[in-house]
Amino acid sequence: MASTRSQIDGQGPLLAQSNQKDIISDEFKLDVSDGESIRLRRYRHRNTIDKSQPALVFYHGGGYVAGSLESHDLLCQHLANNGNCTVIAVD
Repeated sequence: MASTRSQIDGQGPLLAQSNQKDIISDEFKLDVSDGESIRLRRYRHRNTIDKSQPALVFYHGGGYVAGSLESHDLLCQHLANNGNCTVIAVD
């Protein structure tokens, strides 16, 4: 499973354009049952940090075997920049 996830992570740049310089991201965890947590990454334009805006929740594919926040990082940056929204990516 780790090798599959690593391989998919390396393909992430094929999914989107280059790094979006005006997009900032931060990570946090959402606690769920039985002491488990889900990693989340938020992407937003640096000019909208203190402003309300629409949000998009992004779930990468992979069936808990492949894909990660890293594999779709550039794509989520691109969505936040060109969609004029905050993107919340779920791992």
